[in-house]
Amino acid sequence: MSSSSPAPTPTPHRVSIASPAPSTTVAGSNTNHDEPKPERPPIDPQGDSTPQRRASQYDIYASEPPPLDYTVKTNNRERKILLWIALLYVEAGVLPLLLFFSLRWGAHLSNTTNLAIITSLIGAVSGMKVSTRQWHLWLGKGHHTRRPIGAGRWGMDIFQVVLSMCMASFFIPLIIGSSVSPGNPRIVAMSLPCTMIVLTLPMLLTSLFPHKLKVPFRVSSLPTWQPLPPFAYFFVEDVVAVDGGGCTEFRQAWRVRYEESSTMRKHVRDISLIFGCSGVTVAIILLVTAWVAPLDTAYGLCWSMPWLWGMVLSLVTVILTNRMLVRERTNWRSEHVEAQLPFSEGKYDPPIVPLDRVATFNAEEHRRRASAPGPRPNRNGNALATVPGSGSEDEGEEGQVMEKKEPVRHDSAP
Repeated sequence: MSSSSPAPTPTPHRVSIASPAPSTTVAGSNTNHDEPKPERPPIDPQGDSTPQRRASQYDIYASEPPPLDYTVKTNNRERKILLWIALLYVEAGVLPLLLFFSLRWGAHLSNTTNLAIITSLIGAVSGMKVSTRQWHLWLGKGHHTRRPIGAGRWGMDIFQVVLSMCMASFFIPLIIGSSVSPGNPRIVAMSLPCTMIVLTLPMLLTSLFPHKLKVPFRVSSLPTWQPLPPFAYFFVEDVVAVDGGGCTEFRQAWRVRYEESSTMRKHVRDISLIFGCSGVTVAIILLVTAWVAPLDTAYGLCWSMPWLWGMVLSLVTVILTNRMLVRERTNWRSEHVEAQLPFSEGKYDPPIVPLDRVATFNAEEHRRRASAPGPRPNRNGNALATVPGSGSEDEGEEGQVMEKKEPVRHDSAP
């Protein structure tokens, strides 16, 4: 039964469009490949969710990648990133080395006193960072937009969990090594290598087995018992959404970009594999060095090599990402395929598509169908279907489709 559509309501700047459902074969359907496939109707700006009007993201993003609508070149974001990295490097890189060797060989203090001074001066910057992220997730202004999609009132993202575990793995050896009598610099030297293992081991496992591992709890915006993508995916989502202020809009845009772009999926896996494999390898070597090499050498390597590793890989990541973005946009039309790894939406909001893309897509569809042979589109831009008994059209004597002025009502369901 067909009925006239209600009057359109004003839409602000964005509309919600449902994700495309995976293709299935219905029992009893006609499988004759000689018959032409039914054309997809254009996107309904009012977000009609009926199956006949449901739009595909594949059609929307056929010409270019889905936009992320985020950049670090505004609001002094680059300066803030560099400031935090510099403060963390001074706290967990420069101070432990400078104080240890200056107090050991300059002031000739004992290891116990030396390590006690170092332990008392470390932790302010990292503790403030973790506390600030937790404030943004729970109590800060707009906290509900920074939390993962579908998470509860007191939900946390996986990066906050990993960050807390990294702090625990950092401070436990530091406190133990400075608390024993006499102080043991070798135990203190294990702090950064242990942090590296906690940070990079999930990246290694999820990159070796992408979309195969499952966990019984929510991982950021991914519901429980869903295949995990490479862990770099979650790090990008959580850091940009919470620390960078991208909020829910970036989480949605990042999910759509990852699902639609095979080039992006490969890049995320490659970065996870590079960080995971090299990080775990370097951490294990440093843990062995902490107990085998001479004391000064072991302490110096364990507090300097993790930072050198991080800086080199960060530079490599920036270079590879810029090249990937250029290659992705250049080869988009030839490499773009429909999403093969859709996430289970759970409590996800529908992906957001700008209205200008909807208008452009509808205009292109209207011009294509107007020039194609067969039924011509009506004044609303919708091609008239030729399914008999639909109640929205009628066939003339010569097989041409005629639009009815009045809707036809059927007593029985079609």
